[in-house]
Amino acid sequence: MLAAFVPIWLLTGIGWLAGRYRLLGADADRVLGGFVFHLAMPAALFTALSRNPLTFDARALGAFAVSTVVTMGLGFALTGPVLRRFGRASRPDGRGRWRRRGVWKLRGPWKLRGPWGRRGGPDDTAGPAEVARPGVGEATIAAMAAGYVNAANLGIPVVLQVLGSAAFLTEVLLFQVLVVTPVILILLDLGAGRRLRPGRLLSLPLRNPVIAGLTLGVACSGFGWRVPDLVADPLALLGAAAVPAALVTLGLSLNTRGERPAGEGAQVAVFSGLKLVVQPALAWLIGTLAGLGPTALLALVVCAALPTAQNTYIYAREYGQAGSLARRSVIASTALSMVTLAVIAWWLG
Repeated sequence: MLAAFVPIWLLTGIGWLAGRYRLLGADADRVLGGFVFHLAMPAALFTALSRNPLTFDARALGAFAVSTVVTMGLGFALTGPVLRRFGRASRPDGRGRWRRRGVWKLRGPWKLRGPWGRRGGPDDTAGPAEVARPGVGEATIAAMAAGYVNAANLGIPVVLQVLGSAAFLTEVLLFQVLVVTPVILILLDLGAGRRLRPGRLLSLPLRNPVIAGLTLGVACSGFGWRVPDLVADPLALLGAAAVPAALVTLGLSLNTRGERPAGEGAQVAVFSGLKLVVQPALAWLIGTLAGLGPTALLALVVCAALPTAQNTYIYAREYGQAGSLARRSVIASTALSMVTLAVIAWWLG
């Protein structure tokens, strides 16, 4: 089973080397990632789904759903304590003092209760402090970092390489698209003070090419439509590029650099730990109690152990919420998942 990860590591390593030495240019990850997201991955999903009958494993999908809801709920609830414990200075408050981020907003002559178990701390002499309460939008992004799996860009190549079939991954994608994503968008709209727009949710398949490919593939399979070879063969050829291109893009993205705010490394570690350890552990526990067979249990835990989806950063950037945390959580969980997924495959395979 571990041998299935060798091509994944090699292609990711090739991408990392290409990015490290700028062999493909400065914008290679953006351009190649756009090719994967808009063309190759939708074609791969459509080809795989349209040619195979739809099957649903209620017990496995239920176990995945529960592990996702619990883990994302933990991420949402822990946002305040994590930001308080690992609060980072953000900018001067106009009076020469620094504002710290945490849970409470304090005014007046009170000193900040820090992580040292008493009022104040190393900056006791700083005077008045103001601590911002994390909003719904920031907590939602943290919840995504903790439990929203990368079922498309990385999930497809990993699952196909390890399991040989993307049948259960299709169920995971449908669950995330039809159930989780609408809830996320509603919370982000509320956090940004926007009006709820049902049309935004209904038009999601039209705005997301991966979801569009998935939807069309499910429709063809469900209604028994046969795609003419004149159309199916070019799409299959295009889709064949999805897995290697996605892995090379992953390697390119691991070269991303940027300034890291103080304390953010610990925050990323907390949410990445929820994603890579807590969620698959919950999925394994629930799946075992549900009596899943070895193959179904492996598929469940592998899908639950996939890293944080890139959509986390896309939504964070669009709504202006915790962008740096989202970006670094995606990168950290993606890099570490190459190890955790291999361990899971060795353990359950």
